[in-house]
Amino acid sequence: MTERFRKDTLMSMMNTGDILETIEMFTQDNLDVRTVTMGISLLDCIDPDPKKACEKIYNKITTKAADLVPAVEHISAEYGIPIINKRISVTPIAMLLGACPDADPVDFAKALDAAGKKVGVNFVGGYTALVHKGFSAGDRRLIESIPRALAETDIVCSSVNIGATKAGLNMDAIKLMGEAVKKASELTADRQCIGAAKLVVFCNAPEDNPFTYSPFSDRLFPVLSEKFACFFLKTPYDSKKLHPFVLFLMQNLQVFNFVHKIQVLFLVQY
Repeated sequence: MTERFRKDTLMSMMNTGDILETIEMFTQDNLDVRTVTMGISLLDCIDPDPKKACEKIYNKITTKAADLVPAVEHISAEYGIPIINKRISVTPIAMLLGACPDADPVDFAKALDAAGKKVGVNFVGGYTALVHKGFSAGDRRLIESIPRALAETDIVCSSVNIGATKAGLNMDAIKLMGEAVKKASELTADRQCIGAAKLVVFCNAPEDNPFTYSPFSDRLFPVLSEKFACFFLKTPYDSKKLHPFVLFLMQNLQVFNFVHKIQVLFLVQY
C-alpha cells in the first residue's frame, strides 16, 4: 500500500467539512488511540520448576513483543495520531501457578515486570485469577500474593473475576479481594496507594480484555492470543457511524497485520 494510494483513499472518503472536523477532534477534543495492547499466550511456559517457568515467560514476552513499541511509534508518526499507551496482556498467571505448587507467585510478577520494562511498554496485565466458578490450583495463592506483587513491581497490573451472571458470586473470593485491596493500599502508601490503583475486581470480566489496569488474554483463544494488537480508539465524535477519518485509520492499520504479523483488533469509545 503506497503513500499516494492512502492519501487518495482518504481524500475520496472525506469532504472539506470532515477534514475540518478531524482537525478539531485532534486540537480541541483530544482524539487519540488510548492504547495498543498485544496479547501473548503463556500456556507453553507452564513448567513445574518455577525458575524455568519465569525464564520462559521473560524470554517469550521479550521475543514476541520486541517490535511492538517501535511499530506503534512508527504508526503514530505516520498517521499523526497520538497513541498514549503500549501494553501487554498475558494468560492469567494463576493458570501457570497450578503446575508449581511450591512457587512464590511474586516471582512470576517480577518476571512480567522485567520483561515489560525490557520491551518498553507502559503496563503488563495478566497477574490474574478467574474464580467466578470457584478456586482451582494456584488461584488462592495468587490472590493472597497480589498486594506484595503490586508493591514490588512497577508496571504489573492485576485483576480477579469474582462473579458471573451464570455462575453467581464467589463469596470467599470477595472476602479475599477486600483484604487484598486494603493490603495493597497499605504496602504502597508512600506511593499514593498505587498498588490498589493497579488492581481491578471484576464481575462478568470480558474475554481478551485489553483495559488497564486489568488486561489479560483469555485462555479460550490460544491462536488469537498468541500475538494480537488491540487498538483502543477514543474519539469524541458522537454518531452511530464512524467518522470518515476513524474509518480510514482502521482500514489502513490493517497493514500492521501484514507487516508485523500481528492480528489487529479495534475498540472504539465515544
